[in-house]
Amino acid sequence: MKIQKFKDKKELKIIESYRDLFSNDYLKGDYFLENFNNLYYMEGKNLYILVKRDGYFETYFYIRDFNEKLPQNETFLAEIVTKNPEDLDLQGLGFEKYKIRERLRLRKKEDFYCPKVVTLRDENFILEGLNTFDKYSGERLSLDEIIEKIKNEEFIGIENAGFLEYQKGKFQDLILHFYVHEKYRNKGYGKIILRHYLSNIADKKRINVWTDKDSRALKIYEACGFKREELYSQVLIGGKYEGKN
Repeated sequence: MKIQKFKDKKELKIIESYRDLFSNDYLKGDYFLENFNNLYYMEGKNLYILVKRDGYFETYFYIRDFNEKLPQNETFLAEIVTKNPEDLDLQGLGFEKYKIRERLRLRKKEDFYCPKVVTLRDENFILEGLNTFDKYSGERLSLDEIIEKIKNEEFIGIENAGFLEYQKGKFQDLILHFYVHEKYRNKGYGKIILRHYLSNIADKKRINVWTDKDSRALKIYEACGFKREELYSQVLIGGKYEGKN
């Protein structure tokens, strides 16, 4: 299979003939349009829609043949939402299990305000923080992406201590990144930032976050009213990547 760039948004109609197949496309149409400048595809017996990221392709698949191997000259990262990640096996496609994330949902919150928590505009501090997240599954942002999100006021935090990146949706609010500098960990800064966000910015009935199953942030989320939902995201990696056996 050859990686090809989409030239016209009308070409996305190619997805329609694959709609009834096994897929991890959870109604991503608008997302594909938002990322059209970085949108690619591969088509063989299977179809792959690819969003180009720094060092890998974010991968959405539509599978007809579970033994058609991925190309080995690029890195492909995919996620599948499931209640039983241990039952998932896509080795025939060339995917290996990389890590598991789990979803938490806010069940209760309390009024809280801290004047130290502000809209954060320090792109260098944010970039430094995001670069501590996993190279493949951490959904790192480029400096240009960070600057654009700063313009949209999508980061709050305490200067030089930590930040939270959020997204306000039509029906739910999402926490995308949550970071505390190592110098300020275990001192309550993370809880202050999170509680301020929940009380003053998040306003939807549904507030969700996905985090690594072994993340140090789990205790903070639970202390601030989040509950685990026993819903998981199996992160898969394929092709060429660091640490491959």
